[in-house]
Amino acid sequence: MGGGPLAILTEEHVTIHGQIDRLTGGPTRGELEQVLAAFASLLRAHITKEEEILFPAAAQILGDERLARLGHDIKRAAVA
Repeated sequence: MGGGPLAILTEEHVTIHGQIDRLTGGPTRGELEQVLAAFASLLRAHITKEEEILFPAAAQILGDERLARLGHDIKRAAVA
């Protein structure tokens, strides 16, 4: 996989989902502590990257009007 921001964030999603699978798969106490620590650290860093890099880039590309429309569509879909 390439090294661009989207590729990195996508790979982190794969890792996060793998950690969730390990956490819900009946881990030992030691594995639980290890995976939870790694999960918390990665998730915090991942969210920061999304907030500081991905979301501003999406806002710049999509523009205010389209973002507002998407927000409206998401809210409408959540109610349905």
